[in-house]
Amino acid sequence: LLGSSEGAEEGVDHWHEQVSSLTELASFRRFLPSVGTQLGVLFPRAALWFTRNPALVMAHLLITVALGLLLGMLYHNLDNCSKQASQETHHEDCMPDLDGVWNRAGCFFFILSFLGLGAMSAVDGFHTERLMFAREKGGGVYGTLAYLLPKLLLDFVLLRVLPVALLAVLVYPKWNLGLFSVGMGLRAQWGAFGWFTVCLALFTGCASTMAITVS
Repeated sequence: LLGSSEGAEEGVDHWHEQVSSLTELASFRRFLPSVGTQLGVLFPRAALWFTRNPALVMAHLLITVALGLLLGMLYHNLDNCSKQASQETHHEDCMPDLDGVWNRAGCFFFILSFLGLGAMSAVDGFHTERLMFAREKGGGVYGTLAYLLPKLLLDFVLLRVLPVALLAVLVYPKWNLGLFSVGMGLRAQWGAFGWFTVCLALFTGCASTMAITVS
């Protein structure tokens, strides 16, 4: 019993020494490297990851273009108002009737559903790098914020903003492509088009952030 207690005490002392050494090392590495240095290294590395995986960006863009053309043909040139109102006013900016409202609501719901499901692709990048992140962060190479910021910004710009911009350009206005025409023909104002694009970009950004949080 005496020998076992002495061995236990030696083990506890050795464990305390390891913990104290790790604590000192962590406190020393907390100031090295700086946040600017971390971001300067991690931003190019995150960009390199996207260049080595071009299929992900191209898939988002191609699927978005295909969906934009499909929705543009299905909801092409929606009536802005009822036939009676259009005959009386002869003006294209009158309020939409019930059918026009439902058509627009269905198109918007389909777009938001597509963007929300497409945001699940953000999970894959963090899932594949979780072991590397745990090892490098545990070694004091960088912090969590310095790792997340480049990934989130590049993911938002390349996989969220660019597809949303393409989708908005194909769906919002009217386009005559010769053999067929696409576009909903919504309000022809740059401000309205800008708000439409910004709202879609913010929605897909929130959806991808939620997916990253879960992952």
